[in-house]
Amino acid sequence: MAGDDRLERFVDTINTEKYFPRPDYVIHTGDIINGYEETPELHWEALAGAKEILIRLKSKLMLTCHNHDTYGEDIRGTIYDEIFGLPHFQSIEREGFLLTAFSGAMGTDHFWESWPTDKLRPGRAGDCIQLKDMLEVLPEYLDQNSDLISLVFSHRGVPVRKPAIDIPEDHLQAYEYIRSVPIIDTFKKVMNGHGNNAAHYSGHTHVNAHQQFDGISYITTASMIHYPRCFRYVKVFEDRLENQMFFLEGEPAGPFRWGPLTDADHSTSELYYGGQPEEREFEIKLT
Repeated sequence: MAGDDRLERFVDTINTEKYFPRPDYVIHTGDIINGYEETPELHWEALAGAKEILIRLKSKLMLTCHNHDTYGEDIRGTIYDEIFGLPHFQSIEREGFLLTAFSGAMGTDHFWESWPTDKLRPGRAGDCIQLKDMLEVLPEYLDQNSDLISLVFSHRGVPVRKPAIDIPEDHLQAYEYIRSVPIIDTFKKVMNGHGNNAAHYSGHTHVNAHQQFDGISYITTASMIHYPRCFRYVKVFEDRLENQMFFLEGEPAGPFRWGPLTDADHSTSELYYGGQPEEREFEIKLT
């Protein structure tokens, strides 16, 4: 969101309790900035500018780093580390709940082994995938905290949306490839077989979506740089999670991240990216 005021407006919305009581935690699942700056120095300035805004939050911040937050060959996110100084694995225990947030993989050895090198764009070191990293630490950690209801947060997640109609061929190939990678199924098995997991929240896809697999909710949230420019507000109760969607005011329709798209369940681009009403606001029952 470098170069505009959306991040600042978001922080002001939270701090002034414009729509709801101030949350205890703000969890940012990555892509803090748009990135793609021409030099490391400009990338540093963009992240530093974002930090100046985020530290004004009156809620506790959990922050993760991913593809737009890394630069060129800086796969390990050292510029991000310099500026934010936050661990890439964060967790909070509170009142019977466990909140866990992961950053990106931070290393070439953590690419999916099956990801073909010709799919990696030059300079996009941040295209590393963090699910493999998760699988190295997550099962034991979840089992150690199985008495707590677990909510997991990361930038990339489990694809929950069908391919769009008339999606560009290169995007369709990437989408189908990601869905077919076995580690996605392995991750779902970890979530289902370890700990007491209620939901996994992610971003990256620029769409609002919600689907359950094996009784666990997988939620993706769209971005604030492209339509619909929104965020989720989650109320946590002993027996349920109430999920609400809020949009930044005064924003036009579009531009759409992947261009105008629809599918069988979303007849307009606004619905494809913004989600149906039940993808924006819904309740997750806790057992």
